[in-house]
Amino acid sequence: MIVASRSPADQLVVARTLTVCSDLTNQPQAFSNVSGNPTGSDIDLANEIATRLGLRLSVQNVASANEPRRLAAKQCDISMSAQAITSTQLLKVDMIPYFQSGQTFLVAKGNPGAITWAYSLCKQTIAVTKGTIEASHLAGVATIQARPGG
Repeated sequence: MIVASRSPADQLVVARTLTVCSDLTNQPQAFSNVSGNPTGSDIDLANEIATRLGLRLSVQNVASANEPRRLAAKQCDISMSAQAITSTQLLKVDMIPYFQSGQTFLVAKGNPGAITWAYSLCKQTIAVTKGTIEASHLAGVATIQARPGG
């Protein structure tokens, strides 16, 4: 393994340690395994970054909504979490897209409401997680992508 570079100790929250804020409730990207240790694809990537920088890895379990604030307060060096890159977030922190995903929704077996795309949800009762991009869609802050094929 070739070490890419070494980070000056005065630029890290803890000397010789890459301190990562990650929401450990987001399987498979970041979660706690049965032993309570951070694991998942984001944690694997963070560990590889730390290794290439010649640093030890420390993961802090931080709710996604609090990660930008923790970065600004210099309580973590980087954030590795499922975060939507929005113009509002970019005013607060630099963001690097390293993962791309999509959004899906579940319907009752047999799809009795004939829901086929996002706008089929109009006038339906639905649930989303507070602070997510899906919640922004409901509030009209973010736009829903055009229907596939039309």
